[in-house]
Amino acid sequence: LEGLTKEYRCAILCGPRVPELAGDAFVFREIDYVRVKGRGGALRVYELVGHRDTSRLDTVSLSLYAQALDDFRQRNWHAAETRLGELLAVHPGDGPAQVLAERTKAMAVDPPSADWDGVYDQRHK
Repeated sequence: LEGLTKEYRCAILCGPRVPELAGDAFVFREIDYVRVKGRGGALRVYELVGHRDTSRLDTVSLSLYAQALDDFRQRNWHAAETRLGELLAVHPGDGPAQVLAERTKAMAVDPPSADWDGVYDQRHK
């Protein structure tokens, strides 16, 4: 997952097991569902946002990203763009939101095929 940190412009990414093990001590957000290069299948990928008491994103921002990601997966490009715009207005340097906003704009112009499963195929290792 280390290579994905560059693609998503964030410091720490992990698979689904880490948030489960960390419990409530830390804040994580699901970033994407990814087919990791060189591995079989797809994996939900999470970003470590911070310690519960010092998270760099508040619950409203976390919710906006989660809703935008759901909109994206449902092909609701306009709603995803709107939510990401709201998030980026407050946190303009949020790498994952920037990446998802760029991808959303591209999909709105050139939608994926009908059999698209919403999974991102990792480009670089």
